[in-house]
Amino acid sequence: MGKNTLYGINVEEEFIWNLALEVGSWLMKYLGLPLGGNPLSREYWNPVVEKWLERSKMRRFLWDGVEDGRVDNLVAWKTLSRPKEEGGLAIGNLLKKNQALLGKWLWRHEFRHNHEEWINMVKPVLDPVISSALHETLDIEDEEIESCKSIRNEIRSALNSLLKDDGILVIPTIADPPPKVGGKEIQSEEFQNRAFALLSIASMSGCCQVTVPLGSDDNCPVSVSLIARHGADRFLLDALHSLYTTLREQTDVAKSKVSKNIVSREQSAEIAKEKGNQAYKEKQWHRAISYYTEAIKLCGDNATYYSNRAAAYLEVGSFLQAEADCTKAINLDKKSIKSYLRRGTAREMLGYYKEAIEDFKYALVLEPTNKRAALSAEKLRKLFQ
Repeated sequence: MGKNTLYGINVEEEFIWNLALEVGSWLMKYLGLPLGGNPLSREYWNPVVEKWLERSKMRRFLWDGVEDGRVDNLVAWKTLSRPKEEGGLAIGNLLKKNQALLGKWLWRHEFRHNHEEWINMVKPVLDPVISSALHETLDIEDEEIESCKSIRNEIRSALNSLLKDDGILVIPTIADPPPKVGGKEIQSEEFQNRAFALLSIASMSGCCQVTVPLGSDDNCPVSVSLIARHGADRFLLDALHSLYTTLREQTDVAKSKVSKNIVSREQSAEIAKEKGNQAYKEKQWHRAISYYTEAIKLCGDNATYYSNRAAAYLEVGSFLQAEADCTKAINLDKKSIKSYLRRGTAREMLGYYKEAIEDFKYALVLEPTNKRAALSAEKLRKLFQ
């Protein structure tokens, strides 16, 4: 049987080796055990034993000494509650989760008790998630309902003590930038915990809440939530009405200040440029460079400021800086003839003759009658052709 491969079922492997030169092994497993193995063999049950030992170690790691009486855990439960990225097991705060779950049960219980007749009669179209939550059977005792109400009353009492009759708590609607519709982060436990930490304040306490959109930041909608004490719905709506009018006025003022600020910076840049021009005429090159630099800081998208500073750089022999400024000016204004002429001069002084000729030629394309460009290009052609 040298040409055959034998596969055993419920027999020892040593027995098969006595019958064939090549013995195969089953690749399939069922319930973690190899298909075709011999259940009478100790090795056959090794995977089960190893799995049990692994779980037993974890149990002893967390709750060692349960049978013999209470002992201290080998690791703090607070550590286990941390996210996995921080070395924990991401179990979370079970007390808070239980309280939140009780709060959700209370909300469902009261909503169903108060509105079940209306829902059955009108049959409104609800979101599938909300609909399934409302129709879900609640296995909760009266004692647990009372416990939920007690927790809610404590939260409500704390907020009422904070806000009193005329106080309003202003908070971000959610703690993070809103995710995209259908984004995976919406389903993550971390995002939901951070979001509901703010969203659940009103629902857990029974206080009234309104949300005000403020606009957008980096293409993401931004809003704030206003919370008032339980029963102060009319007060909160009246306050919001007055606040909204004030917000619109403040927004208009802010926009006006921004536009005035922009004009002011542009005017200041022009004043600095004129001072630079005057210093250039007086051959105070470094002073002119300083004024042009100030103008660029105030308004960095003006090609003239860079081109004028390049002219001053040429006068003091800073040809690299002059070339860089001219390139910046050309990027801002492709038709700046002076920038091409000055960059051509800077490149000629740096020994970049081919590039200099190209700059003078392009200046002639923009202004065919420009004598300086024609003479400079012709001079370089005669020297290097």
